Amino acid sequence: MYVLTNVASGDELHKEAVMDELFPTLPGGPQSIVIKFLQSNESQLRTAAAWTLVNLTLPNSSGSFGRAVKLRRAGIISQLKNMMNDPCLDVKVN
Repeated sequence: MYVLTNVASGDELHKEAVMDELFPTLPGGPQSIVIKFLQSNESQLRTAAAWTLVNLTLPNSSGSFGRAVKLRRAGIISQLKNMMNDPCLDVKVN
């Protein structure tokens, strides 16, 4: 997850590659690994997953709106809202 976090901090090509890896466009496919990591008992996985999402949706990035729409459709936004009371401060700060 840390590798994807770092790649997602790159340019648009990098961000789209991470999106393709995390959210393949298979209809009826399995739940995204990001949701599993956001729900993990390991705070480091939750933190890395949250930072990946932050990097993918930075406002200064030209494709961030489209990625945010795709994240919403994948159920990521509702999962992030559930994490508002996460016991790990690093997760809440993201």
